[in-house]
Amino acid sequence: MSFLYTPPSFYTFIGFMDFTQLDYMLERMASRYKVDAQEVLDKWLEKREVRDPEGWRLLEGIPCIVGGLTALLGTLEGRGGNFPWKTLPTVLARRGCILKNYPEDVLMPGERRSTLAKSKGIHDLTIHERFKLANALKNDALTVKSVATDARKSLTTSRVPVIVGEAPIANSLHTRGRRGFANGRIDRFGLTRLANASSSKSGATSSNRRRLRVFVEVPLAPPSWRLKAIQQRSPVIEPDHSDLVPEITTIKDGTIHDEDTVSNATTEDEGEIDELFSSQLQEQT
Repeated sequence: MSFLYTPPSFYTFIGFMDFTQLDYMLERMASRYKVDAQEVLDKWLEKREVRDPEGWRLLEGIPCIVGGLTALLGTLEGRGGNFPWKTLPTVLARRGCILKNYPEDVLMPGERRSTLAKSKGIHDLTIHERFKLANALKNDALTVKSVATDARKSLTTSRVPVIVGEAPIANSLHTRGRRGFANGRIDRFGLTRLANASSSKSGATSSNRRRLRVFVEVPLAPPSWRLKAIQQRSPVIEPDHSDLVPEITTIKDGTIHDEDTVSNATTEDEGEIDELFSSQLQEQT
């Protein structure tokens, strides 16, 4: 039984390599050209031929940025074989390409950093900017748009931007995104700032509430002729409330008397009172 041998990849061996000699060579070259060792390594990686077209996605920092932009725009080579970072806007205009959704707060190609006395090209990018730009390329957020040949004049004359930045986030201080032109000019008349999700949600809720407050008036149907006929033929009967009035009773000598008894007793009492008054008048006379 035979097994197919698969040679381990470069990334399998990289963890077991001794980089002492590489560090020595990098420091020696950096001292010779009076640059940083990291810059020497980045330049070597820029010039290194990558056989895998998507191999740049496995890299980080400047090598990833160079590989990603090369995959979007084709072969890019400036003076001395270096990557044309400073002149990239001009290259884009000549090729009729527009970079779209360039990350916000990342140094644009050809833009000078005010804190540096001398520009070093793509190496002017900070570590954080390299990370953001590399991620934008890996996630396919940074795209390229090709324009027609007759429309390239608008790019080369800097009437149309060659780099369009992404829209600022909702809580950004900027109301619009950036735009970069072939002549190096950069302005803030790009994409409109993103809307706040909470405000749009509350606006939709208030709109729904307004719809719930709509009232519809429905008129009542007129009474039918049958109902009118029944009302006219039915006699009006007045209610009898006699049953609701209780009989008046009185208590005399411990016994309960009804109305007839009370009336008789009242008549007898009146007769006794009359006799009493007449006897008193006879005595006085």
